[in-house]
Amino acid sequence: MIGKFTWPLTFMDVGLERSLTGQKAWHGIMPVLSFGGGFYSDFITKADAGGFAIGSGFTFTFGGGLRIAPAKRWQLRLEGYNYMYGVDYPQSYVSAPTGGATAILPAGASTSKFRSNWSLQIGAAYTFLR
Repeated sequence: MIGKFTWPLTFMDVGLERSLTGQKAWHGIMPVLSFGGGFYSDFITKADAGGFAIGSGFTFTFGGGLRIAPAKRWQLRLEGYNYMYGVDYPQSYVSAPTGGATAILPAGASTSKFRSNWSLQIGAAYTFLR
């Protein structure tokens, strides 16, 4: 069976963020850049019918966004992050199945791919020691 399947992933990461305007804001707006690393897992222990399983591994993250400070201690945040991680496909995805069907991956393709997963995060923050 060939088709699409939803396979949920959980990402946990730690990162560093740098404000491009330092400790100041331009009209209450602070652009930020960030990067980090972490861990991902699908928390599924068995492979599907074709032998595919994402499993667990390390991830690299980068992104940026805006902090909007309408009051002294409050911040609104709008941030986009890219989670990059590796996926290994089983060899059965490259070989053509019997019965004349085509393979999932083209002949000679690498079974190891680097994927990215973009996220958009919206939130609010309160600063205690400022």
